[in-house]
Amino acid sequence: MVPGGRSHGRMPPDARVKVSQTTVADIEQGALPQPLDVGVVVGIDVSLTSTGVAQVSADGCVAGVVRTQGKQRDPLTVTAARIEHIVSEVSAWLVPGSLVVIEGPSYDSTGGKEWDRAGVWHRIVAEARTKGCWVAQAAPKTRAKWAAGHGSADKARVAVGLRRLMPDHAFISSDDADAAVLALMGAQRIGLRPQTRERLAMLAAVEWPPTIDMYADAARAPGAF
Repeated sequence: MVPGGRSHGRMPPDARVKVSQTTVADIEQGALPQPLDVGVVVGIDVSLTSTGVAQVSADGCVAGVVRTQGKQRDPLTVTAARIEHIVSEVSAWLVPGSLVVIEGPSYDSTGGKEWDRAGVWHRIVAEARTKGCWVAQAAPKTRAKWAAGHGSADKARVAVGLRRLMPDHAFISSDDADAAVLALMGAQRIGLRPQTRERLAMLAAVEWPPTIDMYADAARAPGAF
């Protein structure tokens, strides 16, 4: 017998499970970003140990890292707290209505804690959407090709390419440097940074938010740094 005295048999009509019919279009309609703020672009390179974050605006670039430490066999409560800390720190960099360019997963790479890193990634994307940001996703090879001219370029070659673009800026590590590259890509996409035909063509591989062109054209700030 189940609570209430009913036997394990056919469920009464009023107790049947209702299946949700929510579609992707319904979800998108309920999570529309704020009007696009073309004054700042945020780049994020997600990591459990050292997440790179950068903001690019007409004033230049500000970048940093969110560092945490953990163990392979940390209990769930510790891992959850670690993830929440990373998301909270990254959230402070998010400007409502801004374009956020986050590096997508590297499906060919191997390493530990893939499940936890995926949790961090999705929590950051959800946080950005909650704050009304426009979120774009760039594959690691697209980021490398845009910065260094080749999709298989390692972090050292990407750093060299970035120094050519920003010779006066010093970065802490390859993590905030990668985040700066992502932010610069977004800045070029919405016209905040000068564009070259070659680099603009590379941006076509990025998964940009729908209708971003319409909003960028309407709200684009004059000039570029």
